[in-house]
Parts: sequence; C-alpha cells; structure tokens
Amino acid sequence: MTAPTQFSVTLHHLAADGRKAGPEFPDTPTRVVAARELRALIEALTALAPRTEYPAEPELRIVGPHGRFIVQARNGEMRVSSWSAQAGGANLTSEQILAMILGLEEAEALPARANGDREARPTRGSSRWKLVVLAIAIVGSNVVTAWMLTRPLPRVPVALLPEYQLVAPERAQRVLTDFAGEYDTGFAEGDRHLALRADGHARWFVWGTDRAARDEVTLSIQAAESRGRPALLADGLALIEMKDPITLVYFGDTYRRKSP
Repeated sequence: MTAPTQFSVTLHHLAADGRKAGPEFPDTPTRVVAARELRALIEALTALAPRTEYPAEPELRIVGPHGRFIVQARNGEMRVSSWSAQAGGANLTSEQILAMILGLEEAEALPARANGDREARPTRGSSRWKLVVLAIAIVGSNVVTAWMLTRPLPRVPVALLPEYQLVAPERAQRVLTDFAGEYDTGFAEGDRHLALRADGHARWFVWGTDRAARDEVTLSIQAAESRGRPALLADGLALIEMKDPITLVYFGDTYRRKSP
C-alpha cells in the first residue's frame, strides 16, 4: 500500500489553523500534514485574501515531493511562487494552487478567476447550453477535487535538507555578518535577488519588468554549519550555502554578491 503523501508546512503571519492573519502571529513550527489538511489551509488562506491588509503578509511555506512553494495572500489575491518547480502565478483559485503543489496537469486546465471579462450577448438557445455546460463543470470540478485528494503520489523524500547543525551563539553572529549582503542570480526579468541581514532577517524576490520586485518573501535565517562549511538555515526549510566569499547557493540557484 502506498503511504499517504505528506508536506512540511510553516505558517507566516497566520494563526495555527490558518483562519486568522496578522503581523502579531509568529512563524509556526514546521509541521507535517497530509493533502487533506493542506487543502484546508489553502482554502482558509484564500478566504482571508480579500480582507487582508498590510502589514499582514500571510503565507504558507510548503515543501513536498514536487518542490518548495510559497503561497501568499497579497493585494486581495492568491499568489504562488516556487524555486524548485516550474510553477507560479497570481490570481489563482485554491483548486489551482493545490493542483500545482500536487504536480497535477490540471493546474493549467482549471479555470482562473477572470478580471473584467465581458459576458457574450445571449443568443437563441444559449440558455439551455449554458445549463448543460454548468452541470458538466460542476460534476467535473467535484471529480477533479476528489481525485486530487485520493490519488496516490510519491512519498516525500526522507531528507529534504542536507545534514546541518546550528552553531553556538558566540559564533552565530560572526557567521551572519559574513553572509550579510545583497546577492543576485542575474539582473534580467525572472532573475532572483536575496538580501541577507546580520540581524537574522532576509528578503527574497524575483526581478520583474523595469527592475520592479515581485513575489517578495521575507525569511528568518539562523547560522548553521553543513559538511564542515558555514551555512544559513532559512525558515527551517532550506540551506543557504557559501561557496566562496561572493557566491551563495540557495535552492540550487547560484547567487553572486553585489559590489558595494
């Protein structure tokens, strides 16, 4: 029998059940959930999105068999970004987000929320066809939802992180200071930026058009050591590793330090 698929989830600016959002909620300890609980968390965040206002920036940080995902409620809509999977987007439904994280092909086929779409002018006989199409859509949606929750998927890898250990406090500040700075994978649209601070905070974003930042994520970083080299543990989900004084590797991407 195939073991149920599991996901590691951390909640940011969210209550433990995902039903309340606010900057007063600290990051929750990373916990392992099944697909059904993951769906409930995504639906709860989707319900919060229209009434969430800055400085609350609620998000789910998810690690699963198909990659690492950040699910955010920003500007009244749901957004997804992923470093390790070719997936992402904005203005998404909870069904699309879940399908994306589960690695289902339906992620592209599910209907997105349309903004400002004009209805076609009804024609003779169109009402009957609309009812037929609506019935098919409802049945199809229920079938897809049931399939997503019951379909057997690969087991989560035993080790999602390389072996590491947090360093002693007296050394931690030195490691954080050594890493502190701004790094980029490049400067074209779609390249990524990572800013590390010596106080244990960081921000990550994707370069958009006209050098605008998009899909921004805030991170908590801790000084660590992995394979005998200094590293940073980011939100308990991934390691930021230093290859040399100007080169970092994060989620498999290579970042270069910006010149002062």
